[in-house]
Parts: sequence; C-alpha cells; structure tokens
Amino acid sequence: MRGAFRSRLSPFWRQAGALIGGNAAAHLISGLSVLLLPRLFADADFGRYGWFSASLAVLAVVVNGGYDLAVMLPADAAAARRLVLLSLRIAAAVAGLTLLAALLHLSPLGPVPGVPPGAWLLWLPLSLALEGAYQPLRVWANRQQAYGLLSASRLARALGTLGVSMLLGWAGAGAWGLAAGWTAGQAAGLLPLLRRLLPQLRGQPAGAARAERRAFADFPRYAVAGSLLHTASRYLPVYLLLPAFGEALAGQFSQADRILSLPVTVIAMAIGQVFYEQAGRAAHAGTAELKTLVRRTLRRLALIGAACFVPVLLLGPWLFRMALGDAWADAGRYAQWLAPWMYLAFIASPLAYLVDVTRRLGEFLRFNAVFFLLRLAVLAWGARNGGADAAIAAFAAASAAGTALQLGYLLRLPARAGRPQAA
Repeated sequence: MRGAFRSRLSPFWRQAGALIGGNAAAHLISGLSVLLLPRLFADADFGRYGWFSASLAVLAVVVNGGYDLAVMLPADAAAARRLVLLSLRIAAAVAGLTLLAALLHLSPLGPVPGVPPGAWLLWLPLSLALEGAYQPLRVWANRQQAYGLLSASRLARALGTLGVSMLLGWAGAGAWGLAAGWTAGQAAGLLPLLRRLLPQLRGQPAGAARAERRAFADFPRYAVAGSLLHTASRYLPVYLLLPAFGEALAGQFSQADRILSLPVTVIAMAIGQVFYEQAGRAAHAGTAELKTLVRRTLRRLALIGAACFVPVLLLGPWLFRMALGDAWADAGRYAQWLAPWMYLAFIASPLAYLVDVTRRLGEFLRFNAVFFLLRLAVLAWGARNGGADAAIAAFAAASAAGTALQLGYLLRLPARAGRPQAA
C-alpha cells in the first residue's frame, strides 16, 4: 500500500505545479501591481487601505460561519453541495448585517483616521459579500479538481484589481481607489465560478443541510474562533501603527507586508489547495500515507520558500529601493525583519489544513488564543518602550517564534489522525 501511495505523490506535485503554472499570468499581474501601484498611490494611501484590507480579512473569517472549511471533507458530494449552499446563506446574512452597520456609520473594527466613516464602510459590505460567495465556491471547485477554473478565476481577479486600481490611481482617487480596485477584482474573479458551479447547486431545498450542520458543528464552534484570533493577531500592527504613528508609517509597513505575502497567497495557497484534497484522501487510507505526504510536501515548501525569502532577508532595503524607488526604503527594512516569519508562514500555511483533516479545531483555537495575546503584548511593549521600529521588530520576532511552534505542532498531527480530540 505504501508503494502505491508513493506513486500517487508525483500526481500531487503535477497538480500543484499545474495550478501554479496555470496561474502564471495572474502571478505576473500581481507582480506588476507591486511595482506599479506604489508609483500611483502615496504611502499614506496604503496606510488607509491597510485598514480596509485588514478589516476585510478579519470579517471574511466569519462570513461563512466556518462551514466553507468543511466542504472538502464529506465523502458524499451531495453533502458537500449542501455545505456550499449553507455557507452562501450565512454569507448573505453576515454581509447584510455589515451593510446595516455601514449605513448607521458603525464600524465593527474601528475608524479610519482622517477618513469620514461612510466613505469607507460602504465598501466593506460589498467586498465581504463577494468574498463570502467566493470562498465556498473556490473550495467546491478544488474538491472537483477543477484547477483550470481556479486559474481562470485568479487571472480575472488579478486583472480586475490591477486595471481598476491603476485607472483610479491615475485619476488621483487616493486610498479608496485601492479599495475599489480590490472589490472590482473580487467581482471579476467570482464570475467564472458562478457560471460553472451555480448550475450544480440548484435544486437543494432550503434547510436541507441540517445533518451537515450537526456533523460539522465544530467548525463554527472552534474553527471560526481560532481563525478569527489568528487573523486578528496577524493584522494587529495595522490597527496599532495607524492611530499611534500615522498613515505614512503604517503605509510603509503595509506595503512590506503586502509584498512578502505574495508568495504565501500565490504559491503556498496553490500547493495548499491540492494538499487539502490529497490529505483528506490520505487520512482515510491510513496514518502512514498521511505522514509520507506531509514529509515530502514539507521538503519542497522549505526549498521554494528559501528561494523567495532569503534574498529579502539579505538585501531587503536595496531590493525595495531598486524596485519601488527611494521613497519605499523603510518598507524594505521592515520586510527584512518580517522575512523569517514569512518564510515559516509559507511552509505552515498549506500544512495548516491538517487541523481540518484531523479535526483538531479545539486545540488550534487554544493555540491561536495564546498567539494573539503574545503578539498583542509584544506590540504594546515595543510601541511603549521603543516606538514604531521596536514594535515592528518585536512583532516580527514573536510571529516567527509562534509560527515555528505552530509548524512543530502541525508536523505531529499525522501521527494522531483518527484519535478523538480532547474536549
């Protein structure tokens, strides 16, 4: 059985490579956006946009109630379809509540300094609704191994984001132009998924997912809370730096974070999509198969990540000045500090699907609660005792240490597959 499983590992990497290669044009466009948009928008614009993107990332964790994460797991395709529809209904409700808060000028995540609340908050419900539709449909396409469709969706998303952002940047739109560009890209990326997948989801009666709600109740109970803590702690610097040290400094940090996140969101996400599908099947086949898959995935992630992040660690300020201009030298310095953490996150991001596969959601919630408190403590200590640079350096160090511990935990999970989770 082991030999037969090893023969299936090369298809895994062919699928991951096809997904990455199919996204090559989207990757190129994302790279162009990194080079072009900083020449059309000021660092203060990126500081304000950082608030929008951080708020969207936090709200996107809860928009589907966590059930989008479970779409990959049922053996029965009909049950997976019902989970997709349940996720879409929850997203509509959450986006509606966010729209109501926006109309009342109530921000669930704090104000944007220097910007009237209504000018920003109305973008959040629209963007959140689009993300709430995109997330379960992306997982449903991944379950069907529709990697060509996923590549087309990502290309449309990248083109829409860059095209609209550049037009509004030339028009002098400022920070809201970046938000409008992102939202336009979301809509463009969602269209191919809707055209292909919506016909497959028709005919399911409302409320048909009662059994799935019970079977996967640990996802809204644990996965949402754990992911919310992780994402909130991930974006803590944005919420601290913007009011404490101003839009320009927050923009420098946001740009460094945005650029370093590209390999994670582009390459590691593509590998993770294939890994999740393969790990679900490997877990049913036995612990040995899952361990083999994890070991080989880890080695390749470590090599690819080194190629992405070691140059930034060694030459960060110089690379940013060469690519973006002297105005972004501070962003290069921050990127240099963040590089070790991002390297570890690049490796851990695909492997984090092991938490869903092995159903260790309660354990991961407790881990993320500790991680959140650690990041909050070091940020507050650094800001109080050494200013912005000390806060960012402390955050980078704590994030690297916490992610290293997380990676060690993930690598132990295959040996525990099939064992019941402690309450």
